[in-house]
Amino acid sequence: MHQVNQAFVGDGYGALQLPTATYPNTLRIKATETIIDSLLADTIGNGSYFMIDPPTVSQQSSYYWLQAAQPVILLTISADSLGTTGESSSYVLSSTTSVQEPQPETKANVNLYPNPANGLVNVTLLKEGTSNTIFRLFDMQGRVIRETSLEGIQQYGFYVNQLERGVYLWTIDDAGSQGKLVIE
Repeated sequence: MHQVNQAFVGDGYGALQLPTATYPNTLRIKATETIIDSLLADTIGNGSYFMIDPPTVSQQSSYYWLQAAQPVILLTISADSLGTTGESSSYVLSSTTSVQEPQPETKANVNLYPNPANGLVNVTLLKEGTSNTIFRLFDMQGRVIRETSLEGIQQYGFYVNQLERGVYLWTIDDAGSQGKLVIE
């Protein structure tokens, strides 16, 4: 018998500081997964199962930091059953490995790259966004595909690999910027 019990607890809220940026309004969620494996057998043959070996129990704790403005995972840490020894971690990277020239319609205070894109797209603002700084991505029918507040951040990344290939339009309110994004 294989049994998995999961528990999720939102146990913290505030600003998260990573090497790449500081993210305000983040929620920390602790996810605890307990796995119980038992070996049962019907030794008599009448449908009554008995435990042959004592069950083995393992536990894994993971911590997720989510940005409140949109459900994006900013940081994950997996730890042992006591939550004291980290086994793995990953966080949102906003560092630049290559930059393409901004599109002609892009204002100097916003850079969106790479364009064309097929994975992670980065948006970099000249200064931190305010409460009125909203990024929107539209399809060619004018439907909003993504809407994200950029309050308190200068760099934002999102994945486009789940979107269909084609041309999309983007705007950033309060920055007065707009442009096209080509998804390959």
